Amino acid sequence: MNALLLAVLLLAESIFCARGATGPTGPTGPQGAAGATGATGATGATGATGATGATGPTGPTGPTGPAGTTLADELLYTPAVAANWVDPDPATCAEAMDDLAARATALEAESTQPADATLTALAGLSWSSGVGLVQMTAADTFSLLTVGSSANNILQLNGSGAIPATVTTALTDTWDIDYVASRDGRAGLAGWTESGGSHAIASSGGIDHHQITGATSTFTYISKSFGISTSTTSWEVQIEWYPGSADGQSSITVYDGTRRIWVYAAATAWRDSTAAGSQIADLDPVNNWNTLTIRRVGEVIELWEGPRRVNLYLYSAMTASGTGASILVGDQVSDTTSRDNKIRSIKARSSGSYNSLPSELFRNTARGR
Repeated sequence: MNALLLAVLLLAESIFCARGATGPTGPTGPQGAAGATGATGATGATGATGATGATGPTGPTGPTGPAGTTLADELLYTPAVAANWVDPDPATCAEAMDDLAARATALEAESTQPADATLTALAGLSWSSGVGLVQMTAADTFSLLTVGSSANNILQLNGSGAIPATVTTALTDTWDIDYVASRDGRAGLAGWTESGGSHAIASSGGIDHHQITGATSTFTYISKSFGISTSTTSWEVQIEWYPGSADGQSSITVYDGTRRIWVYAAATAWRDSTAAGSQIADLDPVNNWNTLTIRRVGEVIELWEGPRRVNLYLYSAMTASGTGASILVGDQVSDTTSRDNKIRSIKARSSGSYNSLPSELFRNTARGR
């Protein structure tokens, strides 16, 4: 009511009375009641992450988990179909196992050789070119030897069954005279003298040879100087030969300027010129291929037929002769009968030490094949 009255008075004053000066501010009235709370504002930006705190102590061990299952329990396989694997990634594991199973099946079907150290070593050999032969140098250790005609090669005979001419000079078996009809032909007799009858390269039974065709009442032979003398106490002559006579007209003679060593074919033996008692039994020296070796070893003359020594003679017992040092092969008896002789090879050397089997025996001999 007071408030209303005051308001009316003030209104009347403003209408009917002039406004006076503003009086002093009255004392603050009592606080009114609080208004309603306004809406919450938007959330501000997240602040920076704080530093990580120290690791706490390890907790106690947990209980043991259930037992796992084996691969066989997990991977159930049907061949050739990857999708039949119970596997999370059949495109990798299953397909690889398909391939493995196929290989195992193929190996079982082939009855393969078990692993072997020797076979493994052989499989490790490396070949580059040419022809090689395997050699075993130690247990499960192999290497290849090259077949050829160079140093450290395995030597292969040529198409004629002879040592290739390119390597004969490299062999330790060296000769002052070395003639092989199949290798050297007629030209190989350069330096030899062909006496009487006719001379030609021929072939019989597949064996190339120098054919000496005899003539009646004529010496028919080949001869060549040989560098030996009385003082040469070691020499050797070898011949592969088909004598055509059993009466002294097929013979080989070695002269050293002082003595004559003469060997010829008899009906059942080889004979020398010193005495009738020197005959040595033989099955068939005539009309057969023979390999004869005549050696001087000190004061002894040795006669070899093939691999056997058939007689020994004292050098001093040989027939004296002043004919110059040389070798003669063929018919050295002049009579009314002609004889043929066939020579496959002649070799001679004027130095060396000969204490074993003749080195050329049956290497290329016709009779020894």
